[in-house]
Amino acid sequence: MFKNCLGFPQPPDLDTTTRMRKFIQVSPRDTIINNGNRTKLTISFNCDDQLEEKSFEVYSNQLDVARKILETFHRDRKIVNISVVAHTQSGKTGTMLAVLKLIAFELDIVPIENIYIITGLSSTDWKKQTSKNFPDDCGIQDRIFHLPELKKKFDEEIKNKKNVLIMMDEVQLAAKPGQTIDKCFQDYGLDKLYENDIKIVEFSATPDGTLYDLHTDKWDDASAIILAKPGEGYFGSFEYLEKNRVRQYKDLCGYDDTTGLTDPESINNVRELSEFVKSFSRPKYHIIRTRPAQYGEATLANFRSVFGDNCSYRTYDGARIDIEKINDLLSVRPTVNTFIFVKQLLRCSNDLKTKKHIGIVYELFNKKPSNSVIAQGLLGRVTGYNVSKHILVWTDVDTIKRYKALWDSEFSKEACVIWKSSTTTTRGGKTTSRGTFNNTISGSSPTKKSEDNDWDLLEASFTNRNDANTFLTQNGCRRNNKEDKDGEFITSSTSKEKGILLYSKVISELSSYKKTALFDIKKDADSGKKYSRMIICYKDLTDPSSVCFIVRILTKK
Repeated sequence: MFKNCLGFPQPPDLDTTTRMRKFIQVSPRDTIINNGNRTKLTISFNCDDQLEEKSFEVYSNQLDVARKILETFHRDRKIVNISVVAHTQSGKTGTMLAVLKLIAFELDIVPIENIYIITGLSSTDWKKQTSKNFPDDCGIQDRIFHLPELKKKFDEEIKNKKNVLIMMDEVQLAAKPGQTIDKCFQDYGLDKLYENDIKIVEFSATPDGTLYDLHTDKWDDASAIILAKPGEGYFGSFEYLEKNRVRQYKDLCGYDDTTGLTDPESINNVRELSEFVKSFSRPKYHIIRTRPAQYGEATLANFRSVFGDNCSYRTYDGARIDIEKINDLLSVRPTVNTFIFVKQLLRCSNDLKTKKHIGIVYELFNKKPSNSVIAQGLLGRVTGYNVSKHILVWTDVDTIKRYKALWDSEFSKEACVIWKSSTTTTRGGKTTSRGTFNNTISGSSPTKKSEDNDWDLLEASFTNRNDANTFLTQNGCRRNNKEDKDGEFITSSTSKEKGILLYSKVISELSSYKKTALFDIKKDADSGKKYSRMIICYKDLTDPSSVCFIVRILTKK
């Protein structure tokens, strides 16, 4: 690639920047189409002289960002990691496609077999969606990896390779110390990246702690941040705020599981939506995020009590269906106002292909919201190009204001903006990282990474609760009989949000966690102190009898 070991001379007779700019002006096989306010280019990939060329559409702003990435690597050979921050639904995939076209086909800098696209998402939806956007006969399809494949495939593949480019999508996910991505980079400090000529490009709308890690001294000369400005016609969270199409969300559920009663205020909050639903000239789809089990049922009951039988009500659970089911529904104009209640769906990587029939989207209320989750949630799903002019959003308005302050500061390390996420914290009035895999690469991993050495983890799986509880008591822990149900299924969680869990996904997730994950441990715990956790999941999400009880017991050495 562009040799990144310090002291390497610039390769002779290679005017990379000129060649890149020539490509941006248009390669001979590519065509330009004027698409309203944006310039659309059709770029071609000829992976084999005997095969037909494959054409893909990208836009001029995406090509501009791709050029900046290549120019940054070329201009400063010490840089091995670039964080690309792009607004939700603004075209990250198109930028990756343009990078692939430039680096492997136009400039022939990195061989196609050494280019990887990876993510911390465990969703198969992401892999299907991403694979569709890249040529299928060049070999790149074999190197698009989501979370469950990273340790088994990606980690093994790059071990002995040199001159490698790794593009990471939704880099904020599974980024903590001890998780899968961190484990993949355990043996790849800065020195190893230089030695093997490995470059990393991280993409996200909310890079969270991974970006703040790049602000540390050890990354100063080895990293760069590029803001991927969207093309003309983009309508994002800032525009929703500016056009007064976003409002502060409230609790639509109000269910108290100790009394079994619903707070009347939550019904009033639902009633406030009536005037907005009536304001649309024709029926619309209204997307409401809910919690699972009895909380979701209470929310649905509140809507039925306000809107009655004149509306349609549908529920979609991400544990059971994929995003295409919702996209199929949204593509058909509704005949009556239809409320769509979603659980564990419509977050980062979930694209709504048709937005013209959407009226309202309403995020799940949280008293202490994660700014990252809010930005990537329902608000982020209704941003992009060709967004309908009538969509109204209920979410945490303060998050949009914080996000705008970060953009205005160009994500500077001097910015005094508090940004809440799973990988950030606040020190001295500034946001800093809690530690991510970028710390591991720079050789400045936090002390938390060694916490696992102080604990023993015992894990077992059972097909009934009695055996699971027996295992708990035999190992000095209390029985666990807590149970929340969604129909015939028991809901559980590996995070804060409960849902109906698939066994294979839970096992994949747990394999990426450090020992102490999922436990609220005390730093000064005495030797012998025990913590336990029971996770309930299903091998078949259509069969309640396929239930499994996974028990994890943590003991201080």
